Amino acid sequence: MFTCQLIQESKNHHRMTRMPTGQIADSTIAGLVTRAHEKLGPAVRFEVQVVDHIPLAPSGKMMQSINLVDSPNRGTTFDFADWHRQRAVTKEDPE
Repeated sequence: MFTCQLIQESKNHHRMTRMPTGQIADSTIAGLVTRAHEKLGPAVRFEVQVVDHIPLAPSGKMMQSINLVDSPNRGTTFDFADWHRQRAVTKEDPE
């Protein structure tokens, strides 16, 4: 079992952040990338990033998927896409 989040970085770039409960074999990561290319097509860049922390949304919930391309909150008082990028860099814990 693991926790993951799918983030669309651009039209042709998707990233899965994954928090493992144990060791992840390279073959498991390669399998995820292969299956993603089967569904999305070979022109789409798909990467798996193993992380020890996935930031929570302001509501305290984990967003399972995030679209940073067409964020409906862009230009509003609260830009979730920008907030997520900052949190991913700083690895802040919600309190």
